[in-house]
Amino acid sequence: MNKTVYKKYRYCNFVREELWLNKMASQGWVLTYAGFFSYHFEKTEPNEYVVRLQYLEKGCEHTDSLKYIMFIKEMGANYIYY
Repeated sequence: MNKTVYKKYRYCNFVREELWLNKMASQGWVLTYAGFFSYHFEKTEPNEYVVRLQYLEKGCEHTDSLKYIMFIKEMGANYIYY
C-alpha cells in the first residue's frame, strides 16, 4: 500500500521535517520519494525505519558528495534523494 501526502510548503527546518518523517515511520509509513510539493510513502511495520536528513553542502552530484553517498549505502542505509 502506498500513500502520498501533499504539502504546500516543505519545512524550512530540517529538524522539524525529520521529526515529522520519523512520526510517519513510527505509524508504519516510510518515505520512498519526495517531490517539490509531495511526499510518497510505503506501508511498513511501525518503527521499522528511522529517517535521517543530511544536507549536502556541495550538492549531490559533486565528487565528495558521491563518495559520501556511496559510503552511506555501503553501511546499509537507504539513500533517498529529494
